[in-house]
Amino acid sequence: MICERTVPVLKNVSIDLDVVSRLASLGLNHKEIAGYWGMNATQFEELCDDHPEITEAYLAGMSQGMADASLVLREATQLVH
Repeated sequence: MICERTVPVLKNVSIDLDVVSRLASLGLNHKEIAGYWGMNATQFEELCDDHPEITEAYLAGMSQGMADASLVLREATQLVH
């Protein structure tokens, strides 16, 4: 069964949008995320073009990662002062 957060994109490959988002939040780029599913960056970028929900998950993850990093930096500077 494929959940609503999974995009079947290739034979025997389904992209879990939550995994894309989490990997992006950790700072992984397209090439590194593509490698998670055993494909190259070009294939992953083509999938993003064909399935905009993958790009949305990637951008949401990147945003969350930046927000998390900002919070950590803010807390670290408060400890210094």
